[in-house]
Amino acid sequence: MKAPYDYSHIRQKDGESLAEYFTRVVADWAVAESKGRVARVRHALHHMQGLAEEAGLAIARRESGERLLKETAALKGRIADLEAMLRGSVSKIEAEEERRKAAVGMRTRASLLAEGPDGEPNGLSEAIYALPLPSNRWVPGILS
Repeated sequence: MKAPYDYSHIRQKDGESLAEYFTRVVADWAVAESKGRVARVRHALHHMQGLAEEAGLAIARRESGERLLKETAALKGRIADLEAMLRGSVSKIEAEEERRKAAVGMRTRASLLAEGPDGEPNGLSEAIYALPLPSNRWVPGILS
């Protein structure tokens, strides 16, 4: 359906704000050509309201896109930091395994030092070797 009033000959100039364009359309076309008839002014107002809403939506989309890019960059930076920290860390399971191996090594070394001069086991070395390994500290129920 064709609009009842046509003012397509009045175009927005380069760099002209929407408010200035609106003022020019109402002043030059709606009021001057129609001698101030309410219907033309109302039609121009409704059209300009639609243009303003479209412009507002475009601005909101642009701002939300910029905000999204900024937040995404911050999160990517945080992810990179966490990945760098993770590369230099050890899992709890690996730490528990190494802790257990160290305890076995210390127990064995102590029992060897407590043995007699010819490497003969004695009561002290047997007691050291019989000591239980430490319980799990970080991962319960693993490597029992």
